[in-house]
Parts: sequence; C-alpha cells; structure tokens
Amino acid sequence: MLISLTNNTNQIIPKNLENDLLNIETYDLNSYWTAFHTNKTPNTSYDYSILFLFNEILISPERIKETQHTYEKEIVNEEYLLDKDGNFVLDEHKQKIIIETKEKAICEYYELQQYKNANVQATVKLIDNSTQQHLNSYPLNTTTVFEHLYANYKGDTRALNETHLNLIDSEEIPFPSNEQMVYDSGEDLKNQFKNILRSNRFN
Repeated sequence: MLISLTNNTNQIIPKNLENDLLNIETYDLNSYWTAFHTNKTPNTSYDYSILFLFNEILISPERIKETQHTYEKEIVNEEYLLDKDGNFVLDEHKQKIIIETKEKAICEYYELQQYKNANVQATVKLIDNSTQQHLNSYPLNTTTVFEHLYANYKGDTRALNETHLNLIDSEEIPFPSNEQMVYDSGEDLKNQFKNILRSNRFN
C-alpha cells in the first residue's frame, strides 16, 4: 500500500504536518497481509495507492473585536463615627460606633476579542493500481480556531466582577501564523485519515 500526499492549494503545508500525516507507524495499521509505505521501495509492486490531497485552505483575517460596557455597583463602606473634634464616638458599652456609608462605583469596561480561524479541506482517494480504478473518495474537513480575550477599563474596578478583573490582567498576544494554524489542524486530520485507513480492508 503506497501512500502519497499532494498539496493542491496556494498555501504552504508545514513540513512537520506532512511528516505527522505520513508517519504511518503511529497509526498501528500494518498487518501480516498489509503494509503501508510512504516511499516507493525498489522492486516492490503496490496493489493499492492512497492519495491524500489538500484541496483548499481558507484562513480568516486577523480580527480584534471590541465590546464596551458600563458597570455600576453600590459600595457599602464601614467607618468609625467621629465627633467634631475628630475623636471616636463610643456607645454605652464604651465601644467605638461604626456607621455605614454608601457610594456608587462606575467603570467603563472594554472587552477585546482576538479571533482567527483556518479551515482545511482535503480528500483521501483509494486507487486499485492493477486497474487504475478509483475505489473510493473520502472528504476531510477540519477547522482550527484561535481566540483570545483581554480587557481595558476606565474608572472604578470595584464595579467589576472576578471574570472582568481576570481579563484586565490579561494582555493582547501575537496571532499565530498561517502555517501554525494549518499545523494545528493536523491532529484532527490525522484522526480522520486513520479512521479511513482502518475502515478499509485491502487484504
């Protein structure tokens, strides 16, 4: 069984992705009657060929979407009661009197979403070499998504919840390259390819 890979897209297929897809040893497929090769062996006749064709790679633009919210929260403060001379006022038990004061905390919150995705479409074709007949074709499709959230603010952070505060502590990060996005699709593609090979019997 001879396996080959062809890139019919205008995008670069990372070499390490090619190596991963063609690393047949990790698929655990060879049997007594069936062997899979990715390079032609001299003086070997192959009954079948398996073509892995990259048909299209669609990569979205890098986008940063901003959403603005205004949050308000009533804050209750406790403080000691003081007299006109700045001394603590005591109750009948000689304890300092505590009073509550209220204020409104307002915060302008700007949430930013970094987003990019890559869609990889491929086809696996099975060919009988003795007749050059196409036995079957299987479409493969996978989408890899990069998403990162961070936030800025203006105002009083006491109006924000824990999720908002965590995003404020985060920062913008570099977008992955197109090649990295394509490579990240490899694990899903490999699993789909493996299932196709396992579902066919070539004995």
